[in-house]
This record gives sequence, C-alpha cells and structure tokens, in this order.
Amino acid sequence: MHRMITQHTLFSKEPFIKTVIFLMMSLLCVFFLLWPSKSLSSSYVINLKNGGHITTSFYWREGTEIRFYVEGGTMGIQRAAIARIEETGEDISSKAGVIHDKAVQKEGQAEGAPAIQKPMGDGPEKKDRPEKTGLSPQEIKAYGEKKRRMEEDLKEATERLRKASREQNPEVKEKAKADMRRISGQIYELTDQVKRQNTGGKLPDDWWRK
Repeated sequence: MHRMITQHTLFSKEPFIKTVIFLMMSLLCVFFLLWPSKSLSSSYVINLKNGGHITTSFYWREGTEIRFYVEGGTMGIQRAAIARIEETGEDISSKAGVIHDKAVQKEGQAEGAPAIQKPMGDGPEKKDRPEKTGLSPQEIKAYGEKKRRMEEDLKEATERLRKASREQNPEVKEKAKADMRRISGQIYELTDQVKRQNTGGKLPDDWWRK
C-alpha cells in the first residue's frame, strides 16, 4: 500500500517537473536571443580623415552616416569623412564620445568611405615650390572661437535631446537630432579647412582642447 502511494505521488509530480523544465528552457532561449553578439565592454575608435579620432562604446550605420553614442545622446558623422573604424577591448563606459587630438595613422579605411587621395608632386621638384606659411596665431584663435561657438550650439542641442527624451516628445527629439548632425558636420568641415590651411596640413596642437 505504501509503495502504491509513493508511485502515485511521483506520477502526480511529473507534470509539474516537466512544466518547470519547459519554463527554464524557454527562459534560456530568450536569454541567448537577447544577448548581444559583441561584448559590451568593447569600444570603437572612429578615425577621421581630418586627423582626429573619436572613441565610443557603440556605433551603427544610418543612411550615409555613422551614428555613435556620446554622453547624454547620440551624434552622427558622414561616412565619407571617416578613414576607418577599429574595435578595441577597452571598457570606455565613462568616456564615450571622447574626441582625441591625434588620429591613429594606419592603412585601411571604413567600408563605404571614398579612397584617401595621396598628395601629388612629392618628387624632387618639391624643393622648388615655396613653403606654405600656414595660419597666423590670430587666425588660429579666430577659428578656435568659431569652433567653440559651434560646440556651445551642439551642447544646447544635446540638452534639448535629453529633455525631449525625458518628456517623450518625438517631434522635438528629431529636431534636436537633426541639429546635432548639422552642427557636427560644420565642426568637422571647419576642422578640415584649418588643416588644409595650416603649415604641413596639420591641426594646431591644442585644436581639440580649445
């Protein structure tokens, strides 16, 4: 009699055990489906053709732009302005969107970016050409002030994006994103102009720290 009761108890628990196993397997499937394909501790270095580079925790393609995270929002840069993108194993959660004053100069370029044109006429006749005088300290200061005003505008647009995100206002949010893209493009166009006009085709040493 005791044996029959024990068997009946085991059989009655079997559906419950199967249900628990099914739930566990379902949770595991959902976990692996949602788990990102790349480690969240990775970071990316976006090397720009103008000589700078940006370190970010994540980037993605959106039309003709490369979008990436910065503190408090996102920014975008035209793919044509990017030389290459490199992945590192460094955790940069505290410095996403850092713009450095010197780029990593290596061969290669990002997919979709036009080929980088090498300067022409680097032969013996180069010494016959007059040396480029470059920008004066006053011109560098004026360009730096212009960039600073652009960066203030970019900061203001970023604040608008944060506020719109908190208030769930999609219209204002999209307008702020568009302003951020436009201002970012203006900053890098100005940077290209300064680099072309300066001695040796280089940016001033403290350009990204102005």
